[in-house]
Amino acid sequence: MIGNPLGLLALLSIPVIVGIHFFRRRFKPRPIAGLFLWADPDRDPSSGRRLHRIENRLSLWLELLLALLLSLYILDFRWDTTTALPHHVIVLDSTASMAARDADYDVSEAAREKVRDIATTSGPEALVTLISGTTNPVVLCGPAAALLTVEDALLSWRATGRGEDHRAAIALGRELAGPDARIHFVSDHAPSSSLGSLVQWHAVGRAMDNAAILSAERRQSPDEEKEEIFVVVASWGQAGEVAVEIAARDTTLARQDVSTDGRGRPVTMRLTIPTTEGPVTLKIADDALSIDNEVRLVKPADRVVTYRLSPDLPKPLAEDLRRALRSLPETLETDAPFAHLVFGAGTRPEDLAATSWYVGFGPFVGRLVPHESGVELGPFLVEGAHPLLSDVDFSGVVWTYLKGGGEGFRRLVSAGNVTLLGERSHGQSTELRFNIDYAGSNFRSAICFPIIVFNLVHARQLEIPGCSRDLASLGETISVSLVGVDSGTALQLIDPQGNSRPLFGKRRLEIGPMRSTGYYRIENAGEPWAEWEVRFRDPEESNLTNLSTREFAVDDDAGVQKTESDVLIDPRLHFTLLFAGLALFVANALFIKKGRTQ
Repeated sequence: MIGNPLGLLALLSIPVIVGIHFFRRRFKPRPIAGLFLWADPDRDPSSGRRLHRIENRLSLWLELLLALLLSLYILDFRWDTTTALPHHVIVLDSTASMAARDADYDVSEAAREKVRDIATTSGPEALVTLISGTTNPVVLCGPAAALLTVEDALLSWRATGRGEDHRAAIALGRELAGPDARIHFVSDHAPSSSLGSLVQWHAVGRAMDNAAILSAERRQSPDEEKEEIFVVVASWGQAGEVAVEIAARDTTLARQDVSTDGRGRPVTMRLTIPTTEGPVTLKIADDALSIDNEVRLVKPADRVVTYRLSPDLPKPLAEDLRRALRSLPETLETDAPFAHLVFGAGTRPEDLAATSWYVGFGPFVGRLVPHESGVELGPFLVEGAHPLLSDVDFSGVVWTYLKGGGEGFRRLVSAGNVTLLGERSHGQSTELRFNIDYAGSNFRSAICFPIIVFNLVHARQLEIPGCSRDLASLGETISVSLVGVDSGTALQLIDPQGNSRPLFGKRRLEIGPMRSTGYYRIENAGEPWAEWEVRFRDPEESNLTNLSTREFAVDDDAGVQKTESDVLIDPRLHFTLLFAGLALFVANALFIKKGRTQ
C-alpha cells in the first residue's frame, strides 16, 4: 500500500528517462592522427535529433532503477500485510460513585487495574477501545488503539457523572467491536437489568458509609445584616451526626450538627450567617465520596420583580392583583416609573419606561368606559405554548369582553374572531392586553387567575439581565437573559477549568447541559457580569451501600474479537531506499565517466 497517492506522479520519471535514451547521440570515440584527413567542409551535423534505436546499456538500467527507488520513497510505500489481532472493547463506568474510597480501598484504582488486566489478557499485540460509560459516551482510547496508549487514557479518566443509563455506551461499543464481539463493562455495582449475553460485567466496588448535601439555597434575610442558608442532607450506612459548616475566605461563619438515620432520609436545616459579599462554601466532613460534600453558593443576584398598580385600575381589580402578587416570592410593589410590571386600564402610556412590561385590562381602544360588550363561556382558543399560559385552564370562566380593536396584537386567547388576550412588542418592552370587563366576569374567582399572575411574574423575571439562577446541577441548562445588553458586546464564558469561549445571542442564551461541577462566570468586556455554581446532586450515586465486587459471566460462545490490523513497513526500509538510490546514482556517474575516457 502507499501513504502518499500524489507520489504516483514521480513514476512519470521512468518513461521520461526511456525517451531521453531514444534520442541520445553518443558515438564511440576513435583516435586519429590529424583533422586534415577529415576535410569535409560540412563538419557540423544537421540540426535537431532523430529517433534512434535504444541501446541496451548499463547506464539506462541504473537510471531506471534509481527513478523507481526514489518514486517508492516519495510514495511512502508500505508492505500491505494484514493480520488478525485481538481487540478488547471496554466500557468504563464514569459515574461519581466510581470515585468512592476509604482507608483500605479505592474503587477508581480497582477499576483501572481491572481494565489493565482485561487489556493484557491477549498479549502485548492486542488492540483496545476504551469508552467512558455515560449517557453521552466518549471514546477515551481508540478505536482499536495500541496497548501502550491505554495507560494515558486511564490516568486522565475521572468519575464525576450522574447515575445514567449505560445503554448508549454499550451500543457504541457494539458498533466499534462488531455484532458478535464481547464487550467488557467495568463498574462498581451489579447490573440493574439484563444486558445480553455478549456483555461481560465486572463489578469492582465495595459498600461504604457516606453522607451528602442534597440541596442548598442562599437567601437574604428580612434583617439586612443577615443571610439564611437552607440545607438538605442525608446519609447512608451508619446513622449518626453530620456536621454542617459554612465558611467564607477561610473563616467559619456557622456550624451545626444534624442527626441522620443512615437510610437516606433527607433532613432540612436552616443556618443564619452575617451578610457576606462574594461566595460562601457549605461543606460536611470528608467521607467516602468527596464530590457531594461541598457546595459553593454565590451571592444571589437581585432578581426581585417590582410592580406598580396604576390609579386608574378599578378598586376590586387592584386589590385582587395586589393580593396575588404579594403571595409570590421575590416581588415588591413600588411607585417608581421604571417598575418591571405596570398594571393599568386601557392603552399603554406613552411615557412608560423602555424596559417595563405593561399589562392592561380593558378594550383595545380607549379607556375602561362602557362599551358594547359580549359574553363568552368557552371553549377558548388558547396558545398553550406561550409561557404566560403554561398550565392554565379556562374551564368554567365566564369572560365578558368589550368589542372593538385588537389589530396589531398577537392572539393568545380568543373566542371566534374576538381577541380576549393579546400581546404586542415595543422594543424591549411587552404589552399584554386583557380584553375583559372585570366587573361582569368571574375571572377573579377562577383558578386560572393566580396561575396567570404567577406565570407573568416568572416570565418577567426571566427577562432581567443575567442568569435565571445561581445554582444548577449536572445535566441542567442555565438560561441567560441578554435584554439590555448591546448585541456587539463581547461576552466570554469562563468554565471551572479556566477555559473561555465567546457567547453570541440577541435576547436569550441557553447554556448547557452542564457537564462538570464548579464555578462558572460570564465576563462582559473583561468584567464579571454573571456567575453561577454547578453542583453534584444524585442521591442514587451518593448511596454507596449497594456497591459490590463480583464477576457476572456471559455466554462462553462469545470470545475476543479479532480485528484486521495493517502492519506497517519497518521505517528502516525508507533509509534503505535512499541509500540504494544514492549508490545507484554514484555507480551510474562512474560508469558514464569510464565510458567517456575509453
